[in-house]
Amino acid sequence: MNIVFSTYPNAFVTPGGGEIQLLQYLRHLEERGVSVSRFDLWRGFEQFDGSSVMHFFSCMPGSEHFLRFCSDKGFPVVVSPNLWVTEDTAHLYPFNEIRAVLDVADAVVCNSDAECVLLSRVFGLPRERFFTVYNAVDQMFLEPVDPALFREAAGISGKFVLNVANIESRKNQLVLIRAMKHFPDLTLVVAGHVRDQSYADQCAAEGGAQWRHVGSLPYASDLLRSAYSGCEVFALPSTLETPGLAALEAAACGCRIVLTREGSTSEYFGNDVFYVDPMDGDSIARAIRQALDASPGALRSRISSHFLWPQVMNALTPVYDAARSLKAEKDGFFRAQGMRGSNFNAIERDADGLFVWSQARSSVSAPVGLLAWRWWALREIEVDLLLNNVPVRGAIRVGPSWSQFSLDIPATLSGDEHDLEIRVRGDVPKQGDRELGVMLRDLVHLGVVGQPDGRREQWCLSRGLILEACGAQGEAFFPAECDERGYFVWSQSEFRLLLRSGQVRLEGFVAQKSRVTFLCEKGGKVAHEVELDVGESRLEFDAPGDCGGQTVALLGRVEKLEGSTHSDPRDLGLAIRAIRLGR
Repeated sequence: MNIVFSTYPNAFVTPGGGEIQLLQYLRHLEERGVSVSRFDLWRGFEQFDGSSVMHFFSCMPGSEHFLRFCSDKGFPVVVSPNLWVTEDTAHLYPFNEIRAVLDVADAVVCNSDAECVLLSRVFGLPRERFFTVYNAVDQMFLEPVDPALFREAAGISGKFVLNVANIESRKNQLVLIRAMKHFPDLTLVVAGHVRDQSYADQCAAEGGAQWRHVGSLPYASDLLRSAYSGCEVFALPSTLETPGLAALEAAACGCRIVLTREGSTSEYFGNDVFYVDPMDGDSIARAIRQALDASPGALRSRISSHFLWPQVMNALTPVYDAARSLKAEKDGFFRAQGMRGSNFNAIERDADGLFVWSQARSSVSAPVGLLAWRWWALREIEVDLLLNNVPVRGAIRVGPSWSQFSLDIPATLSGDEHDLEIRVRGDVPKQGDRELGVMLRDLVHLGVVGQPDGRREQWCLSRGLILEACGAQGEAFFPAECDERGYFVWSQSEFRLLLRSGQVRLEGFVAQKSRVTFLCEKGGKVAHEVELDVGESRLEFDAPGDCGGQTVALLGRVEKLEGSTHSDPRDLGLAIRAIRLGR
């Protein structure tokens, strides 16, 4: 297996927890003998092979195009979003762009079960595509370091509250420094990059002498661990955390912890930290006061038992296997049938199997033979079908109930592949920016009429596709029905059949004594006429080539000769059980 890591272009300008996670994944996968590389823009796909998986760290808007390109090249895509979005906060994010990134992923790695459930629900994606791999810390955070090391390096003599985070509004240092006014004898020490200079300036201005920014401390360094060991309280009252690598590091070092309630923090820390409402300064102040009165070290055993990198990595490699399996399955939606799909949304899976949404215009490229599928729409819409840019079926109604449909690509067409376009009329339903035309399931390509294994005929007849089994098309027919003898399809009293010229053998019945007439649409010549009594009948006649060449259009008329006790209010003509065509 070959894993290729990538992320958004400026991720390592001001690295945070997501970037540390990427580097730790790389390190520990390599220690397990897994081939891992960082995507090299200049080498492109030279570094990929048949076993490669793209693992992308972030759901930054704009990433979709790169990931879709990887997917189109046949490589499974895994995404680590490090994201916490609720229904109430979705409007604060570029929702559609994030969903597009998650949508193209074959597997999404989240830092908690709660994050899996939430993102699946909020973005409307299948839960089984989301996998939990917990965040973790390095073993060395459990090893004690003298607090004096940091104090001397930073020139800090008094007691302090520590915040290890990049300085930006999401990390909420401004509300934290306001809460610190309740503790004038404590300094707030912030260790991290500045991601928002104006925000950092505001924090410094309001904090005054209580604010101390010491820059970024190297990950797992003696200096960072010394800072954790020396603080009175570690505080991370962010607007959300999933759960925050720094909080795990602080817990491993034995800190008393004040932590945001927003995100997946409780899944990691249980009742052993002091949770806050990040927007309430008084809530943060109360938690700091409670933490100062608590005993340190309560979380060290929890971290050492569950949240070290070698432990959590056991859950990561199976995700890559699952992504490869899901990718192969999704690719098989079209490829296994010898077809290609264009301009469809990403293939998805639910409890009933694989499905795909079309857009306003989507195309299936396939060889000659019968295409069949089930389809469904969010509301009643009309769909046109074009074969090689020529309209073949128009204004087909598709709605919020599953219906079977099929269309024959005639063997008379030349070429190895033909394009069937599915075109939705009018306004297309949308989910955000995503067009949801029709949902397709059970897409299958069957051969031409009379292929040696009879697969087409058997498949069609088992689903009530009486006309399609012999390559015929019909107009003015009702949906297929079934009785104790099998499937059949009712025509109306006037109907149209389009079929290959030659001998026609038709099995069917009428609801009352009737005269059945077949006329050549071209010229009006009577091809066959017969009187049928109630009950099963067999008709044999020729559909001559002079009715239209290789393909003949017949107009059928059913004239009732006697009254009927049939209670069906429909205009019933001829019920057809099977059609066999000969030469």
